[in-house]
Amino acid sequence: MASPCRGRRPGMSTKDHLREQRTLTPNELLRRLTAVLRHPWRYLRTIGRPTAQTAKVTVACALSWQLALWLLGSDHHPVLAPLTALFTVQLTIYGTLRQAGRQIAGVLIGVAVALLFFQQFGVNWLTVGGAVGTCLTAGRLLRLGAQAHEVPTTVLLVVGSGASYGTSRFLDTLIGAGVGIAVNLLVSPSHLRRAGRSVRSASDALATTVRSMATGLAGEWTAEQAQDWLSQSHRAAAELDLARSEVGDAAEGVRLNPRQLKRAITATPLVEAVLCLSHVCDQVQAMARGLYDLAAGGRVLPGPPSEEAEEGEGSGADGRSGRREVLLPLGHLLARTGDCLEAFGRVHTGRADLEEPVRALCEAIDWAHERHAEAARALTPGPDTPAALWPLYGTLLDEAHRILRELDPEHGPHRQSIHPQPDRIPLPQQ
Repeated sequence: MASPCRGRRPGMSTKDHLREQRTLTPNELLRRLTAVLRHPWRYLRTIGRPTAQTAKVTVACALSWQLALWLLGSDHHPVLAPLTALFTVQLTIYGTLRQAGRQIAGVLIGVAVALLFFQQFGVNWLTVGGAVGTCLTAGRLLRLGAQAHEVPTTVLLVVGSGASYGTSRFLDTLIGAGVGIAVNLLVSPSHLRRAGRSVRSASDALATTVRSMATGLAGEWTAEQAQDWLSQSHRAAAELDLARSEVGDAAEGVRLNPRQLKRAITATPLVEAVLCLSHVCDQVQAMARGLYDLAAGGRVLPGPPSEEAEEGEGSGADGRSGRREVLLPLGHLLARTGDCLEAFGRVHTGRADLEEPVRALCEAIDWAHERHAEAARALTPGPDTPAALWPLYGTLLDEAHRILRELDPEHGPHRQSIHPQPDRIPLPQQ
């Protein structure tokens, strides 16, 4: 599968690219339109984050300009103050503080290097090259990221405008960074709910995939259908990439967030849920690939019946039909697995009471285990089963069992994922 980030336009974030890569089917488009008409306020909340981010940046730039005029005088044109605020205000408080530190460090190092080189050795091609090289090296050693070029830029601007420019640039940077931090402290959401909805969307996409496989196995499925199952699993993987990005924002959003200091805030459950779904996605893709190989003729099942088979000698069309019927219990198992994935997604909708969705998940897993036992009995290789199908049957059963174990909130490896919004859990009293 090609990387979902390949072909990204310059300047486009990974998250925006992943959203653009998602293919909306007509049914999904109709479902979303219906949801918007039925719950308009819920839709407004979904677009609230980019709107709030735009508002924060706008307010920070305006305030930093005015504050710089008050502090530095009306004859000063503090273009750098709003410019610094523009780059400082990030989605989260932690990101804003980190960006502000890089901005200030870059300007401070640039001013210091300019004063050191040019006041001691004068301005010539050798000192300019040495100052730029020193600044770039310092920026990389301090891990300033994109702000590493801020350091030599400051050096060159100080050369062209004089030493007074360095002081003015540093003060503007301090004002812009301070205002950006203050504005972000006033508006500091944790993004946990949005991440939880994204996790549920990824879980529902996987549930849709396995249910499509279950429906197909109940009839005379074809290689084209199996190819579509594989394509659906790839789209679910893209949805999961988007959820992983959203959860990363939520994990960063709770760091150094003053509004959450008195609560047990952590994004660990959502991170664990994404890890769980990543494993499940790999297993679903393995099953889809196995069924496609089976339908495409790589594992004996299809293909034109031989003359001997048409005459009743061998295992022609009737044998192939029989082997299709053997897979019916696997279809029942996948239908129950889809119920498990849907219940797993409901756990992460941010409800205060998790008892009901967790109980529903446990019940769905119990039902699925019963269907797994039936499928295991049906797929036990017999004397008439081609040897090429033995490892495939084992792989399908094993991957299905792994999915159920990954989702199990009681005995599985991802038990920490059952509390999607721990901000509702108060800290224990001392």
